[in-house]
Formats: sequence, structure tokens, C-alpha cells
Amino acid sequence: MRRRGVPYVVKGLNQLFESPEIQAVVGIFRFVVGEIEEPDLKALWDDATLIPSGADWNKALKVLEVGRDFEARKRHSVYNIQRLFLDFIEALELREDTLPGDTIRGEIVFYQLGKFSQVISDYEQIHFTSKPKAKYEGFAKWHGSGAKIASATTHSRHVIASARIRDPDAGPNPSTPGVNTLLTPKDRQQLQGRIYISGAFEKVSPPQSKDDWRDNCPHFWSDPPTWGICRFDFRASLGPGDYVFFVLPSKSALPQMIYGYLKIEEIISHFDAYHRPNLTAKRMGNKNPNGNIIVDATGSYNRFDGGQHQPNFEKIKEHYAIGSVEGSKFLTEGRIVAKAPGFQTALNSVFSTPKASTPIGVISRKGRVMTDAQVAQLLDWVRT
Repeated sequence: MRRRGVPYVVKGLNQLFESPEIQAVVGIFRFVVGEIEEPDLKALWDDATLIPSGADWNKALKVLEVGRDFEARKRHSVYNIQRLFLDFIEALELREDTLPGDTIRGEIVFYQLGKFSQVISDYEQIHFTSKPKAKYEGFAKWHGSGAKIASATTHSRHVIASARIRDPDAGPNPSTPGVNTLLTPKDRQQLQGRIYISGAFEKVSPPQSKDDWRDNCPHFWSDPPTWGICRFDFRASLGPGDYVFFVLPSKSALPQMIYGYLKIEEIISHFDAYHRPNLTAKRMGNKNPNGNIIVDATGSYNRFDGGQHQPNFEKIKEHYAIGSVEGSKFLTEGRIVAKAPGFQTALNSVFSTPKASTPIGVISRKGRVMTDAQVAQLLDWVRT
């Protein structure tokens, strides 16, 4: 397929390491530990057709020369394998739009690079106490046998805790970035829901001007509706068929009321969301409302988030909820105003809290878990 110019995606850890692009990337670390020389590394990258036109190869090579100076007095964090990988790519100015080939190839190659980045993350978490040189040597040698190790151990949900390398395409594994987590209702004991007050979400109408800011999550601004940033703790425990109700804060331009609900159709990682063709509108960028996919093409933190959610990036990126177009609803301002007077009464009835006088008295600041029956009752009230 490569000779014929047919785009393809490599699946599985064994096959991932067999692709020319990943062999070239592994060559970075083989060079760092002295297994190969610069001409060998350059040949790998040329064979994989990864070097952008006009790229400064010597500048990128300098990154590796500095990285392999293990005698320098530097903190262990400086020897971060992931950082060296990303710094090398940045020095080459390697991006989807600069990669030799067409747009499709760019997306496919960066999908593979993102998978490899996940492997690096797993390896570094396992070997975080290793001395820098030993860590790099181990990684360079591991690439040949790591696939077999991974394929025999991906059944565990707690991969990192068990010191195992995850196959990026293995599944199901809700905690694995880059893996589609498809849980059908029959796989789960009971459908459930969550309701919480979305403190930042204050307006539901479309932006009227460039300065008229709108919150980006949940993202009902384009189909399918998605939920990917706030309350990562809730997303980690929900699955297909479950519902999430979003409530306006008490201090809002509209009365406090449910402004939308989402029926979850699928839970995937942000990395997979980024590479879904039907979710390109959800990617973060210089726009308003912004997207709610917090990673870039390689699975790294997206700079267009502006640092707002960076402290929780590692947790957020794990789970991205895609909602059912038919089963989800974003209420209009008129509908919110019309239903708001009965909202407190409805909450008290659903949750059996007759003495509560405010929504937060029922929902609490942390949000609330809902049973299947409570979800059905609240849905019935909102829809009528």
C-alpha cells in the first residue's frame, strides 16, 4: 500500500512499530544512546518521508545532541523522553500541514505519532525513577520486544499501576487514551445519570459579536453534542445510555434552570475525538465558542485552551463524551424562562427533598448522582 500511495492506519502495538514512520521516530532514541549514527538516522527519516520541505535538519539534530549529554548537571525532568520527542518534531517544524504528502497522509501520520506518544507516556510512568541514561537505553531496546509484552498484558484496566505498557489499539479499556471505549447498555448493571451546576455556562444564545463570549463545554454548538472538559470525574464513571443534566448558575442572565441534557452515545479519548472526521468542529482553535477537544493532533495539550484547564489535562484527556443527536437537547432561552418557575418543585419531587429551597440545596456544589428512575422522571418534566 505504501508503494502504491494508498493511505492506511496501522493498528496494534506490534504493527505500530513496524511502520516506517515509527521506525524513524524510534531512531531518535537509538541515536541518543549511540546505537546508530547521524547518517543512519537521516536515512530512516528520508525513507519514511517525514522531513518537511525546507526543514532545518541540523537544528533538530542539535536537540538530540543536547538531550544525550547525560554527564551534564541537569535535573531528571530535563531527560524527559516525551519532551525530547516533541522538541525534535518542533525543531523540524513537522506538522500536519508541513508533512510531505496530502492532507489525508498528514492526518494518518499524526494519528500514528500520537499513538507512539501514548506509548512513551506509559513507559515513562513505569520507569520514572530510572536514571536518565538507563531510561533511554531501555526505551531504545524495548521497542523491539515491547509489543509482545503489551499484547499479553492489556487485559488489566489498571495498566500503569501494574507496570505494563498498553497497546494503543487494545480495548475495551476506559483508562487508555486513544482507545474507543464502547460499552453497550447490556454491559452495564444499570443506567444512571448526573446533574450538576455548570458554573461557567451563563448564556445559551449564539454569540452576537466577537466579544460576546460563550462557554465551550458542553458543546451543543454543532452536531453531535459533546461534553469533554468540565467534570472529568463524572465522565469517567458514565457510559452509553446515561444522561447528564446541565444547570445554569444562580447568577446568570437567565433564571436558574436546566439548560440542556445529553444522552451519552459513546465515550472515547480526546485523542480519538480529535481524529474523528465528524468532530473537526469540536477541535480547539481561535474561535468563539471554542471547541472542547483539549488535545492537538499528537495528543499533547492544545495551546488554544489558553492554560485554563492545563492543571487537569492528564485527567481530562482520558474521556470525551459524544451525545445522541436525537436523545440530547439544548434548551432555548424562551424554554428556560418558561420552565424555571417550576424547577425547584421538580427537583424536590425527583430527589425527595421537600424542604430544599434552592437548586444547590438539592444538587450540591459537587453535583449529584441519579438513578435510572430519577433520570426518567426529570426527563419527563423537562420535555413536557
